[in-house]
Amino acid sequence: MTVTALATLVVAGSLTWTVLYALSPFGPSGVSPARGLPADPCTVVSEELRDDLDAEVSSWSVSNYSSGCGWNVSMHGQDEVSLRVFHSVPMSEADAELAEELSDEDVPRDAETMYEDEVESAGELAAVVEGSTTEIVGTEEADLGLGDENVLVLADIAYEYESGTTQRVSVVVREGDVVSSLRVTLPSGGDDLDAAGAEELLTDVIADVFG
Repeated sequence: MTVTALATLVVAGSLTWTVLYALSPFGPSGVSPARGLPADPCTVVSEELRDDLDAEVSSWSVSNYSSGCGWNVSMHGQDEVSLRVFHSVPMSEADAELAEELSDEDVPRDAETMYEDEVESAGELAAVVEGSTTEIVGTEEADLGLGDENVLVLADIAYEYESGTTQRVSVVVREGDVVSSLRVTLPSGGDDLDAAGAEELLTDVIADVFG
């Protein structure tokens, strides 16, 4: 790893485990993502579809083992909908050990475990303040026939101090050693979807990301 890349390393989350990201407002600094990972993660959704969704980039990240992009989009009759896509591969043993030392978290050593961890997180809340009434009030799953393993997980979330439920749709796909995750968060106030409706809503995005 180059000195430039080392100078831009910070600890951040990818999928459900901690990795080292190389971040820069001007693009990746001397980082070459592993085979199967997009070097420019914000192009995995086509320019035409981004225009249709009025997408604005909200975040991006590139490392040797992962790349991802987030947008604010207009979807399902709502503005400021969060759309995020991440692709990741297992770390080398040496880098996994370093990540565990820095984060005090277990790092999966294979794509199958990474996939299982991401599917589990799709039906859970990342963190809840003690005493909060925020909770997952329902989940639904569907098989989309993608990759070696896949699942669509629709989670209904009741946030404290908010009426109605927020719906979070996660599509997780493993293709060989690459685990990809598409996540859309639909704020409360819109029409509720079931898993079939969520798949239909995201048909074009799914085709771009996993096609």
